[in-house]
Amino acid sequence: PALYIMSSDKELRDKCLRFVDDEGIDFPLMKKTADFSSGYKVLVNLAFHLYNSGCDVTPMAMIRTLDPENFEVAVQSICFRRYSVKLADL
Repeated sequence: PALYIMSSDKELRDKCLRFVDDEGIDFPLMKKTADFSSGYKVLVNLAFHLYNSGCDVTPMAMIRTLDPENFEVAVQSICFRRYSVKLADL
């Protein structure tokens, strides 16, 4: 789900994927150094949470902050996590 979120949009992908390597995803460094809009911050926090429960994000933050397209990405990524869908399966 984390990679699905981070690759869902070109701008977000360009900002996030430099923090991904064979070792994993460096969310703490990403959150500290990358400049994200409020909507992207919510998506990154959700990706971090779904990746390893490393960051809390509330449903209200998603409802209040995300535009319809990014809200759909958030909901879909939660479903992927719930049903253990892997990126390779998409």
